[in-house]
Amino acid sequence: MATKSSQELSHHEALDQDLLNNMHHIFSSVKLIDTPEQDSTSLSESRSSRSSDRSKMSSEDVAYLKENLGTPLTLALAEISAVQPRDPIHYLGHWLFKYRYNEEVRDVQRIEVEQLTEARDKLAKEKWHAFVEKEAKAAVFDMIARAEEEALENELLRIEKELADQEEEDLDYEARDKFEAFGGDVPI
Repeated sequence: MATKSSQELSHHEALDQDLLNNMHHIFSSVKLIDTPEQDSTSLSESRSSRSSDRSKMSSEDVAYLKENLGTPLTLALAEISAVQPRDPIHYLGHWLFKYRYNEEVRDVQRIEVEQLTEARDKLAKEKWHAFVEKEAKAAVFDMIARAEEEALENELLRIEKELADQEEEDLDYEARDKFEAFGGDVPI
């Protein structure tokens, strides 16, 4: 994944640097290497069998290859053309192993981030519930305290009224006692 300057080369950067131009032509113009033993008939037979093998590839196979190898191979070939190593096949192999390793690391990191986010959300919910519960308890205790104060004030008012009524009653009894003590006559 690294170029000569040891920087990652993304698919978009490779496109911007025109490193992927002619890649289609490279793949489509792959030829068999002529060896002294091969004659033109065997070469044409090989080409015709190769083209018939290509036609046997289903669209599912092509979709599979595009999905699983399209991006890594495109990036790898772009870097190989930029770096131009002495052994490009060896370089390609190592590059693909490194790509796969980086993808696995990204997957593990993504899973860890999801787990941490989930744990953080759970903790935040627990804190929120504890806060709400604490506030609810405080509100209930406050209501109970106000109710007790109100009940106490009402009880004190009732006692004061009873005392006032009792004093009035006592005064009425005293007045009757004095009235009866004078013989029932009211002095005018």
